[in-house]
Amino acid sequence: MAIQKSESIVLRKRDFKETSAIVVFYTREFGKISGIVKEIKRPKSLDYNGGLEPFSYNRIVFYESSRSNLDKISQSELVDYFDLIRADLEKTAYASYLIELVDRFTELNDKNEGIFNLLLESLKNLSIIGNADCERLKMAFDVNLLSLSGFMPRLDTCGSCGKNFSGAGKRYFSIYHNSLVCNKCLGMERDEFKICEGAVASLNFIKDAELRKIFRLKWTPMVGTEMSYFLDRLILSHTGRSLKSLAFLESITKRGYCAKQ
Repeated sequence: MAIQKSESIVLRKRDFKETSAIVVFYTREFGKISGIVKEIKRPKSLDYNGGLEPFSYNRIVFYESSRSNLDKISQSELVDYFDLIRADLEKTAYASYLIELVDRFTELNDKNEGIFNLLLESLKNLSIIGNADCERLKMAFDVNLLSLSGFMPRLDTCGSCGKNFSGAGKRYFSIYHNSLVCNKCLGMERDEFKICEGAVASLNFIKDAELRKIFRLKWTPMVGTEMSYFLDRLILSHTGRSLKSLAFLESITKRGYCAKQ
């Protein structure tokens, strides 16, 4: 078994037998890995001070298994526990959403350093921003994760006939085509919904902007609602089922949609 080292963020953990746990990490060098941590409940174990709790940032050493997808985690150095996030229920809900989304969008051992950097940067920003900016951070994370995963659609042409969109006017998005559709093609497929020009422009801005610039971007409540609805529908179409963390997030923040159609 090869010995490897990597920076990592814990995505999830579950108990295994009496004194061990199976932990899923997203690592910088290897993508998502799953490993077993033995003697985790003893005072001097790797889990001391909560170092292997969800969304904690660690440097780990592990033995890479050649027989299964379950590696052996031998060392873990806690870098950041994100105490400021854990002290705030709403921020904890957002952090839980970020790690569950990464878990759903990635496969074991499929390296993507951009996703690791996005997750780490988002957690660091979540620690210091005000609660009013958390939804903006979520939107930026959604857009960038979709882009890094190859699922973010173009928002300038009709996915059915290829017509270019320009100027003001209504736009509709088709889940089937994973793109905008023009008035001529509207109604040919299911799962179409309206999205305004302002929401499209804001989404395109987020896709190309640095994270710190997102917090200075202004939009109306209607535009924000349509952007949230668009992203949640698009993500659901790729994950196949709703995220548990999103339901929890909505229950404590009263996220909702008043302009779905």
